[in-house]
Amino acid sequence: MDRWSSRPFALVAVAAAAVVGFVPSVITVALSGRPAVAGSLAFQLMLALAGSLLWVSPESRAHGIRLVLASALVGLANLSDSVFAQSGYWNEIGWVLQWAAVPLIATVLLAYPAARIELRSRRVLVGLAWVWAIVPWTVNALLWDEVVAGVVDTRPWFRLAPMNDLAYAVYEVGTWFGAALAVWFAAAQVNRWRSAHGAALVPVRIVSAAGVALAVTLALRSVSLTVLVTWGQFPEPVYVALFWAQNAIGVLAGAALVLLGLRSATRRGVVVERLLSATGNPRAVQDVLRTVLVDPTLVLSFHVDGAWVRVDGDASGALDLDGRVVRVIVEDGGQPVARVDADSQVLADPAGLRVTLAAAAMAVQNTRLTMERAAHVAEVQASRTRIVEAGVAQRRELERDLHDGAQQSLLAVAATLSRASLSEDPDEMRSVISDARGQLASALDELRRLARGIHPAALSQGGLAGGLASLAAGIPGLDVHLGDTVAGTPLPAAVESTAYYVIAESVTNAVKHGGDCTVAVDVDVAGPELLVTVADDGPGGARVAPGGGLAGLLDRVRALGGSLEVRSPADAGTRVRAVLPLAPAT
Repeated sequence: MDRWSSRPFALVAVAAAAVVGFVPSVITVALSGRPAVAGSLAFQLMLALAGSLLWVSPESRAHGIRLVLASALVGLANLSDSVFAQSGYWNEIGWVLQWAAVPLIATVLLAYPAARIELRSRRVLVGLAWVWAIVPWTVNALLWDEVVAGVVDTRPWFRLAPMNDLAYAVYEVGTWFGAALAVWFAAAQVNRWRSAHGAALVPVRIVSAAGVALAVTLALRSVSLTVLVTWGQFPEPVYVALFWAQNAIGVLAGAALVLLGLRSATRRGVVVERLLSATGNPRAVQDVLRTVLVDPTLVLSFHVDGAWVRVDGDASGALDLDGRVVRVIVEDGGQPVARVDADSQVLADPAGLRVTLAAAAMAVQNTRLTMERAAHVAEVQASRTRIVEAGVAQRRELERDLHDGAQQSLLAVAATLSRASLSEDPDEMRSVISDARGQLASALDELRRLARGIHPAALSQGGLAGGLASLAAGIPGLDVHLGDTVAGTPLPAAVESTAYYVIAESVTNAVKHGGDCTVAVDVDVAGPELLVTVADDGPGGARVAPGGGLAGLLDRVRALGGSLEVRSPADAGTRVRAVLPLAPAT
C-alpha cells in the first residue's frame, strides 16, 4: 500500500469507496428502527475522519488510506442487515465483509507512528487476521441453507451446497479464533504501551489504548454471538446489551483515533509557535527541540563561518553515530544552516521528526544569523584588540630602533659638531664637519629605512601599482597582473596599504618556504570590492597560526570589513585570497 498511496487515481478511488460505504449505513439507521445501529455509523464516521487527518502527512498517508478503507468496509458490512434482505445478494456480501475492516485497523494500531510493523510476530498476527476476516465467513455463507435449517427464507443467496453442520463448525471455529486473535492483539498493545518512550510515547499510547478497546469489543461480540446462536445460553436482550457496550467502546476507540489524527495535523502549528518564540536564543531553540522530540541528549549545532558551532559556543567535532541520528537543516539556497544530533529513538516517529525539523528551519536560520552577528562582533573586537596590541609592540620596536640606530647617529653628529666648535684650525674644522655630514647621512638612511617599514615610499608616491612594481623589481620571476579597472578606481589609503601588505607577506612567505617556486599576483576590482589573489606552486601547508604573519593579515583585512581565505593543501601550493570592500565597513 505504501508504494501507491500517493498516486492520484488511488486517492480518488479510496475517497469514492468511503463515500459509497456510508450509503448502506445511512439506509440501515433510517429504516431499521434500531438505535444501536447508530453506534456503527458513529464509529464509521470517526474512522473516516481519523484517516483523512492522517492522510495529510506523507509518513502516515498509507495509514490514513487504511482507515478510510476500513470506514468503507464497516459501512458495507451493514448490508447484512435485514433491511437489505430482498435486495439481491447484498445480504450475503455484507455477511462476508462483516469483519474485513479489522485487519486494516489492526495494521494501523500495530505500526503507528512508524510506517510499517517492525516485529515479525505482529506481521504474522495481521496476516492471520486477514485469514480470519475473510475465510470462515465466506465458507459459512457458501454452505449455510436457512431452508434446510427449518427457517422460511426468501433471500437471494448464492450457495455451493447445503452443508449446515459444516457451516456451523466453521462459524464456531471462526468466532473462537477471532477471540483468540483479539487476546493476542490486546497483549501486543499492552506490550507497546509499556515499551513506548521518547518521541513515540504519546502516539503509541493513544493507539495502544484504542487497540485494547477494540480488541475487547471484538472478543465480546465474537464470544457472545457464539454463545447465543450456537449454544443458546442466554437470551437475546443480553446480546443486545453487549452490542450497545461494544458500540460505546468502539466509539471511544474511534475518538482516540480522531485525537491521533488531530494531533498529527496540528503539530506543525504548535511546534512553529514554540520555536518562533525562542528565535534568536540558540539555547532556547535547543530546549524546544529537546522537549518536542523528547530527547534530553539532543545537541543543536549551527553552521557559522564554515564550521559547526554548538549553542554553548564550542566547536562541534566528529560525531559518535553509535545509537545516534544526525539531520542537517538547510535553507532555501541549499546551504546548511544547522545540525541536529539526537538519539535514534526520534526515528520512531518519522512524521513528528520531519514536521519538527521543517518548523525549525526558519527559527534556526534566524538564530544562526544572530550567532553569526555575535561571532562577527566578538571577532572584530578581538581583531581590533590584536591590532592595538600589535601597534603598541610596533611602536616599542620603532622606539628601540630609533634609540639604537638613528638616535645614536644624531648624538654622534652632535658630538662631532661640538668638537668643531672647539677647534680654531680651519683644516681640522673642515674635517670634523665632513665627518658630521657623513654621520648625518647615515642617520637619514636609518630614518628612511624605518619609514619604509611603516609605509613604503613607492606606495606613497605611485599608489598600489607603484608599490607592486617596486616589490616585483626585487623578486625575480614574480608575475603581477593588475586588472583594467584597478588604475581607474580610486582606492582608499587603508585598502591600498592592506592590499600591499597582504601581497608582500604572501610573496615573502612563498619565497621563504618555496625556494624557486613560481608566484603569481592578481589584483582586480569587482563592483564595490578589491580582489587580491596570491598563488604559488610551493610545498603548501601554510596555516593561520595565532601571532603569525597570516594572522596579522587576517586582522588587518577584517578591520576593514573584508575576508581572507588561505588554501594550502600539502604538496599543492598555497593560494591566499583577500576581498576588501572599497567603502568603509559599518
